[in-house]
Amino acid sequence: MTNTCNIPVHILFYLRNSKSNKAGLTPIYCRITVNSKRSEFSLKRYVDKSRWNSSGGLMKGSKEDARTINTYLEDVKVKLRQIENNFHKEGKLPSAVSLRMLIKEKTGLCLIND
Repeated sequence: MTNTCNIPVHILFYLRNSKSNKAGLTPIYCRITVNSKRSEFSLKRYVDKSRWNSSGGLMKGSKEDARTINTYLEDVKVKLRQIENNFHKEGKLPSAVSLRMLIKEKTGLCLIND
């Protein structure tokens, strides 16, 4: 039997440049990877890509909008980790899709898997 705690769950926030809106803002996406299986979804937040730190997965700077976005991203990550921990407590391995669906319930996001 595989120890479910040894299988990492990776969470990445990134910009999807191909989906920029008319104002030139780019949507933030979340990618969850478990056992090389991925699930991606939009967080319904848009940022100026010149203010995005791709290596850190957050906005650059300390302006109010950056603090608001970065706080939101941290909240999403914390909720995903809580969901992951609940799976581990039950002795189960979460899938990327199950994490995506449960974060939708927990945050009220209307997620699109694209």
